[in-house]
Order: sequence, then C-alpha cells, then structure tokens
Amino acid sequence: MKKYLLYFIVSIIQFGLFVLLMISVYQKIKNFETFMDTLVGTNLFYVNSVKYFAIAVIVAELIVAFSLLAYRKIGFYMTILLFAVYTLYIIILELYYFYPSCGCGGIMAQLPFKEHLTLNLIYIILAAISILFVKKSTYEKNIVIV
Repeated sequence: MKKYLLYFIVSIIQFGLFVLLMISVYQKIKNFETFMDTLVGTNLFYVNSVKYFAIAVIVAELIVAFSLLAYRKIGFYMTILLFAVYTLYIIILELYYFYPSCGCGGIMAQLPFKEHLTLNLIYIILAAISILFVKKSTYEKNIVIV
C-alpha cells in the first residue's frame, strides 16, 4: 500500500509540474510580444537577441514538460535545473536591476519577489523529493497517462 501511495504522490507532483510548465508555455506564446518586452525591460538581453532567447525559453519548457511524462526521473532533474536557473534569474533581477516582472506569465508574473522565490524553491524541493521515490533506473520509461 505504501508503494502505491508514494507512486500516487509522485504522479500528482509530476502532473502538477507538467501542467504548470504547459500553462507557462501557453501564456508566453499567447502574449509573445509582451514576453519579449518584459525580457527587454530587464536590460539583461540585447534587443536583437530577445526573440531567439524567448523562443529558446519556450522550447526548453516544452522539453522539460514532456520529459516529465516520458522519462520521469530525468524530467525531475531537468525541472530542478530549469527552476534553479529561473530562481537565479529572479534573484539577479532583484539584486541588480528591479523586479517588475520576470516574464513568467500568468499568476507567477504578478507575484512579489519573495513569494516568487518561495514558489520556485517549493517546485525544486518537490522535484527533488520525487526523485527519491522514483526507481533507481535513470533511463526507465515511466509514461503516466492521466
């Protein structure tokens, strides 16, 4: 019974992270010009390269989201890496520039710095905990159809 409960919990976390990433991708694509304007507004990127960077972010999120479904453990590792990069990005915005918006889209874009940082850390912790409960085989396919 314990094994099935852990599998259920990991599946909920996996699906939740997948949905979160897909909503983020949807928001960025739907409001692509706003997303690019937000990136330009941070003064971290050259105006000429923002479009390519924005596309790269969307593609990265899609890859991570679908890797969560196809290769669960690898997907969780990629999620940790992605959210670690996002966390570093918002810390840089807060420390060296300003924190008007990170460009995340949806509710995340409206959050103040501390709440945004807290949520990112929670996502990282959830993915890390999930890794502990996934079978040791890194390359095992764990497709979950919900």
